[in-house]
Amino acid sequence: MAKGEDLRVVKSIREIKQAFLRLILKKPMDKIKISDIADEALINRKTFYRHFTVLSDVPKRICSDFAEELSEGLKALDPENLRGGGIIILPFVKY
Repeated sequence: MAKGEDLRVVKSIREIKQAFLRLILKKPMDKIKISDIADEALINRKTFYRHFTVLSDVPKRICSDFAEELSEGLKALDPENLRGGGIIILPFVKY
């Protein structure tokens, strides 16, 4: 979490992303509705729209966040000694 970010916003976005990931395991994306995500995340539809414009923004945000975390993890690797680098990459492989 970046310094100064509103914790409520961070939590809402996290819950929306996690709800989407749980739902995508149960049914195809074209069958998922914003109301499904809101129900699964225990949020109001207005909260969803406060952070995302359309449903397809959610998987885009998930991928973007993942790429950013992976990039930061890879930057932390010492190119002279890549042993142990798997420790940084392993969480992303599991993700």
